[in-house]
Amino acid sequence: MAWMAEPREIPSIVLEAYSLLLQRRTVAVTKALCWSKVDGKPGLVFCCTIDSPQPNSQGVPSQVAFRVLIPDLFPYAPVSFYSESEQVRGFPHQDAETGKLCLCREDLAPRDSRRLYIYTDWASQWVHDAATGALLAHGDPYELPDFSRKLLKKELPSDLPIFFCETPASYPRWQARIGESGNVWLMKGRRSNGVFAARFLAAGRQTIWEAPFDETMCERRTPLVGRWILLSDIRIERHRPAQTYGELRHLCERDGVDLGVNLRRAWEEDNTDPRTAVVLVGFPIPRVVGDAPCEVHWQPLLFDTSQTDVKNSKKLRGTKKRGPVWESLQRDSFGDGVQIPWGEATNVASERLCARGAYSSAFQSTRLAVFGCGALGSAIGEMLARGGVTSLSLFDRDVFEPENQCRHTLDGGAFGRNKATALAERLAASNPLLRFRGYSCRVPPDVVQDKDAVSAIKEADWLLDCTTSDTAFDWLDHYASEHRKRFVTFFFSWRAEILTICMSGGNAPCSKVVSCLYEDVRVGNTPIPASEYFRHPDSTDQVMPGAGCWHPTFPAMLGHVWLLAATALDVIDAHLQSLESDAGLAVLIRRNTVLAGSVDPRPLVELLWSRYYR
Repeated sequence: MAWMAEPREIPSIVLEAYSLLLQRRTVAVTKALCWSKVDGKPGLVFCCTIDSPQPNSQGVPSQVAFRVLIPDLFPYAPVSFYSESEQVRGFPHQDAETGKLCLCREDLAPRDSRRLYIYTDWASQWVHDAATGALLAHGDPYELPDFSRKLLKKELPSDLPIFFCETPASYPRWQARIGESGNVWLMKGRRSNGVFAARFLAAGRQTIWEAPFDETMCERRTPLVGRWILLSDIRIERHRPAQTYGELRHLCERDGVDLGVNLRRAWEEDNTDPRTAVVLVGFPIPRVVGDAPCEVHWQPLLFDTSQTDVKNSKKLRGTKKRGPVWESLQRDSFGDGVQIPWGEATNVASERLCARGAYSSAFQSTRLAVFGCGALGSAIGEMLARGGVTSLSLFDRDVFEPENQCRHTLDGGAFGRNKATALAERLAASNPLLRFRGYSCRVPPDVVQDKDAVSAIKEADWLLDCTTSDTAFDWLDHYASEHRKRFVTFFFSWRAEILTICMSGGNAPCSKVVSCLYEDVRVGNTPIPASEYFRHPDSTDQVMPGAGCWHPTFPAMLGHVWLLAATALDVIDAHLQSLESDAGLAVLIRRNTVLAGSVDPRPLVELLWSRYYR
């Protein structure tokens, strides 16, 4: 760190915070506050020591030295603590290269002069936990070692992230293969910016594990070929991973793996797009601290292939033969002291990718078919995709037009394309494991011309009707009853104020549920007057988008459609198990209007009424 004597005035808020810290005497300042840089970041810096409990089993010294960076934006940015003690490196919740501590969320610290000493208290607690081995408590989520290479000056040959899929279900395939290696086929994404680790092969070329990536997401004609190595652990010191080839070579030798052989085999592969050699280094990890390992994490090594190095061989030995070039690389590029160019990798298993917000596992595994990909159908499809549904077929014969996009999830890039196929491609890009297909066909489909669509309907468990077409409804209702499938129809009232959901039961076809619901509305059994529910707008109420032979439509804002669609899917998810009974179900959902100049205590959306029909 270079200390700079800059004639800059220290802000009063920082002086006040620094004074409060000195008054509390929780740390011993060893170098006073001044302008400087730490880890390339400018700010006000001071040095201090923090006491640790003694004795301790973690080798933490009695006084831990830190550099503290107070950023220019203080108190609206985090304070950073960097360990200067070599004995305090490689711990969990710590940057493996710079020694920077990972402390509490910055929004928990006040944005005033107290912010500095609050961060200091957090750093003191971190030191205590490090010394007592409590940084990762039993039951905490497992923390991956820090593979970031912020200080690595050499650029990687490719910045594409590696996506892999590993779960507890795939782990048994790997348990007995610690210390083994083999080939891995990687497919470049067609609509995602990344490379998918699709197939892992053993030394005998038999397939160990093939990830369930959707075939439409990967370019399978020209796969990259790399190597995989499975180690018992990737940590070289405490929680720090191997950072040099020498450290990685040591871990490989411990497990009986020849790192040099695997590096050379990956280097000699004729990968072209991208022209990158890949070695995936795997190791078993648990889900939570203290549990047994239950899945494999793969971390990629990325470096130039032999084509690139031989082409540039004049810089090496003036030869275009691979052998001499590799010998030089072993010394200069893969030597023991050379820093490892770890790449980026993400496990995209569904339970991880959708962990922040997913439907029930039963709903996710249900094979769904959505008919009608307009405003409501596209909203429902989008939510199903983001919610982790694994199989979704979309059906619509219309093309996407400019006036559709005000309340549709597609954009101008889809103009003139079929709604169903364009929407399926969009949704498939959100999750490489999901099987989404779009079919440009009417309902009912032509059994000769639409064979693929007919097969997709046959495979579906649930049929969701968003068409508002009586013809489509009648055919789907008959088909669902004949083939014992669940059928759900959705339709809006005027201005999307009421959404009706009718679901079939084992012995109650959807048409019966709709008929019974209509009768209940007519006789006043529901909270909605029949005059409101059955209102048919006249021509002056309907929207004419522009000049020409336009079909008039009803008005509804995108946000209102989404509010009702989200609630409808919550209802279906909640009733998924109970609908194994013979009864059908009708549900009315109301969207309440926010009146100008008033604060209405009613909810924006409410489940207004429901009834089972047998």
